Amino acid sequence: PGWNMVQEALRSLPNRMPNTAVTSAIDLPLVDAIHINTEGLVRLGRRLALLCQNLTGDKAISTGPILDSAELVSLPSGTRNGIRLRFGGVTGVWAKRHKVHGFFVRQTDWEQRAPLTVVNAWIEDDDEDSNRIMLLLNREPEKGTEVKIAYGLGPNPPCDLADEADMPLCAFLWRPVSN
Repeated sequence: PGWNMVQEALRSLPNRMPNTAVTSAIDLPLVDAIHINTEGLVRLGRRLALLCQNLTGDKAISTGPILDSAELVSLPSGTRNGIRLRFGGVTGVWAKRHKVHGFFVRQTDWEQRAPLTVVNAWIEDDDEDSNRIMLLLNREPEKGTEVKIAYGLGPNPPCDLADEADMPLCAFLWRPVSN
């Protein structure tokens, strides 16, 4: 839990301090349990250079994907066990085109209920909006409970979501899902 609080403090730094920007290394390959390998360090350097360009006035360069909204939705089967995520700050489209990893879900009083889990996640690819991701849950949440999502919990989570500019989605702590 402490590591996730540090990640959240770093992610939210630009909201609290003007003229700052952050990126993540959560998706980069490691050489051991905690150190990024050479290829990953080169990618991280490019990400930091893009953030510097943005901070020096080139607003055509995005600071990276940010979760705009999360809503519980009905799937074609008629069950409400899907969560649609919408993102801002995505340059182009998501670079990953197959199964997405790293999202977690829970509902209020989660210790006393059967767990909600993400059984599949994918990029919704259509002409209207390519910045959406759909999460399929193992079941519908109980009525009257608040559902929340998070991304990148724990040490070395299986996160792999970045946009065409190779700007990753930063880890974030629990956010509410609207009904």
